[in-house]
Amino acid sequence: MITFNPDARFDTFIDIPTGGGTYAYDKRASKIDLHYEADYLGTTPGTVTYKIDLLTNTRLVVSSFSSSGNLQFKTEYVRLD
Repeated sequence: MITFNPDARFDTFIDIPTGGGTYAYDKRASKIDLHYEADYLGTTPGTVTYKIDLLTNTRLVVSSFSSSGNLQFKTEYVRLD
């Protein structure tokens, strides 16, 4: 799961927290950069960029591509209220 906050921060977790940091959404380029911060969990700082395939009030679909441009994976997130 991932949580995006209005202050441009995000957190990821499964059964436990798995990292977090800041994000930068570029609507024109249809991409989002996640800037992971080091933390007590051992998260390594770094940036991950995803292409946004779909963004609605309830769904987010992102794709990850290798440096050579090949699709690595696609993930769909659904909003839970």
